[in-house]
Amino acid sequence: MAELVNSRILGLGHYLPERVVTNDDLTRVMDTTDEWILQRTGIRERRFIATGTGPADLALQDAEPRLPHAGGGGAHRIARRGLQPATFELPRDDPDHPGRMRNAEC
Repeated sequence: MAELVNSRILGLGHYLPERVVTNDDLTRVMDTTDEWILQRTGIRERRFIATGTGPADLALQDAEPRLPHAGGGGAHRIARRGLQPATFELPRDDPDHPGRMRNAEC
């Protein structure tokens, strides 16, 4: 008989980047209004991340202060090692066939 593997959620968290961009901020750089954006999207503000910041960086910002209290053995060591996002090359135009994409090299 196969061994059952159990898992459980021990906690939830979130992290919001510090840079807030409001609808009023957007009206300074594009032809729109706070009312127009709010009416169509329901959005009043959004958060922008710094260049070079990725999802793993955001997750670590939330997780790192919680890990010492979470138990679970070595999970905190894994997170602190520095999560590196996978890198790959996106498809690009094929110079021999304009308009067609070259296969991605992953």
